[in-house]
Amino acid sequence: LFTFNNKGVYRTTDYAANWTALGTTGLPADLFIRGVGVAKTGVGTPNSSNVVGIVANSGRVFLTSDGGANWAQAGALPNNGLSTSSIAFDPVDRNIVYVTSVAPDSTRSHIWRSTNFGQTWAAIDINNGFPFGIPVNMVTVDPVVRTTLYAATHLGVYRSLDSGSNWERLGAFLPLVNVMDITVSQDGNQVRAATYG
Repeated sequence: LFTFNNKGVYRTTDYAANWTALGTTGLPADLFIRGVGVAKTGVGTPNSSNVVGIVANSGRVFLTSDGGANWAQAGALPNNGLSTSSIAFDPVDRNIVYVTSVAPDSTRSHIWRSTNFGQTWAAIDINNGFPFGIPVNMVTVDPVVRTTLYAATHLGVYRSLDSGSNWERLGAFLPLVNVMDITVSQDGNQVRAATYG
C-alpha cells in the first residue's frame, strides 16, 4: 500500500503496521504532492514498488523507476492549467501514463497521456465527445481491456474505448455529479463510482 503527505510518499508491505518513506532525491523543496500512482507489473499481479508517479503543485509530474531512490521531473503537460489531481499507469506497459487536472479553467486541458514514461504528453480531452474544460478528479484504466479508460469528472463518468481518442458519457441514471473516484474490478465486470457528498 502507498500513501502520501505534502512532501513525501510512504509504502507499507505489512498492511499498514509499519510505513517506510520513499527517497526524495530529485524532488524540489517547494513540492506539494497532490496524488500518487503506482505501476503494476501485469494484469492480476501485485503492484511494483519500483515505478511510482507523483502529481504535484504547479502542474508538475515526477516519476521514479527505482522505488523512489531517484526522481525525475516529467515533460511539461500541454495547455496545463495546473491543479493536477491524479496519475495512473497502464496495467501492463509502465511507459503509458495518464495524468488529470481539476483546474477551474474551461480553456485548459484536463487529461493527458504519455506513451514514453512522461517524456512527452498529449491532451486526450479535445473535440472527441469529452466535455472540454471540465475538471477531472482521476482516470482509471480497465485492468483487462487496457484501451478502456474511465474518467471521474465534475460532470459524471466518461468512458473511452480507444485510449482516449473518443469518449462517451457513462451510466444510465447517474446524475451529473462530481465523481471523486472510480474502481474497476480485476475481471473488468464491475465499475463503481464514488460521488461527492
